[in-house]
Amino acid sequence: MQELSLYHAELSPCAHKVRIALEDRKIPFESHQIDLMQKENLRPDYLKLNPKGLVPTLVHGDDVVTESTVICEYLEDVVEDRPLMPSSPSGRARVRYWTKWVDEQLHPNTMPLLFGGLARHVWLRKSEEEREKLLRQIPDPNRRARQTRLIEHGLDAPDVEPALKVWVQTFGKIEEQLAQSEWLAGNTYTLAECALLPYIFIMEYLNVEGVFTQYANLKNWMDRCKARPSFDASVKPYVPEQRWKMISAVTARTGPLISAKLNQMAA
Repeated sequence: MQELSLYHAELSPCAHKVRIALEDRKIPFESHQIDLMQKENLRPDYLKLNPKGLVPTLVHGDDVVTESTVICEYLEDVVEDRPLMPSSPSGRARVRYWTKWVDEQLHPNTMPLLFGGLARHVWLRKSEEEREKLLRQIPDPNRRARQTRLIEHGLDAPDVEPALKVWVQTFGKIEEQLAQSEWLAGNTYTLAECALLPYIFIMEYLNVEGVFTQYANLKNWMDRCKARPSFDASVKPYVPEQRWKMISAVTARTGPLISAKLNQMAA
């Protein structure tokens, strides 16, 4: 098989999703990391690969594949060994239910928490001139406006409350499903796990207390997912220790704020 090249970012949940699938399936790839904070995803050479300026992007010979869920299914088509998609139509449908939920509901409602509770504090260290220069490079006006709001208002931005509602709904759906089956799409680990795990991991490193005590099935699932070798392999080589120290320092302050809002929403 021709070599795979993955353009990705360290803690982008979409990139993390693809790395988990690659590691679980033991598929070798060449890594190209993109610094999102410096907007390397908007440089002309990367925009030639991915005109939306998003990560990840997979290059396989002449094929350039974008969108993380599409990439994961592409890998199922080109690599036969150790598949993560069930063979039965019903099993595949169950997986796609979760991947669709992530793409349409959870992912759009992750940015307000991740940006307002963490990335904002990195942006505020930049000069106003530098922030404005980087923000002007974002081609999507809605995405540019949302990031601007979150930098200015943080967790008080109007985007946060609707996002929390989706997260509470998601926790409930996962908890209910895991009361019925060992894994999200049945009794086998699948692409559904690859899709959800990076987002639940965000709750962990954002220091959102209570999630893993309120939802016992979710905690058990998370522990089992993280115990797989693919988890550490998809994180440790890409996120330096200094980054975790910075995250811990910031989320020690912002995590309790998200927790309080989340608990109030779930009550």
